[in-house]
Amino acid sequence: MPSLQENNKMLKTELVRQRRNTPQDKTYRDTLGDAQFAVLVLLIASGALIFFTLAATLWLM
Repeated sequence: MPSLQENNKMLKTELVRQRRNTPQDKTYRDTLGDAQFAVLVLLIASGALIFFTLAATLWLM
């Protein structure tokens, strides 16, 4: 009969194995694609904000 520590270790190992096999686990490439998309959205939003700020400033002069 395994000891309590051995039993806990086996349980933790099984939990890690199950977690790695879940379909929600994203690959590095998927995560990188998400990050690139987020950077692109931030660049577009920043550019639009700068453009409209400059346009409003120049229009009010």
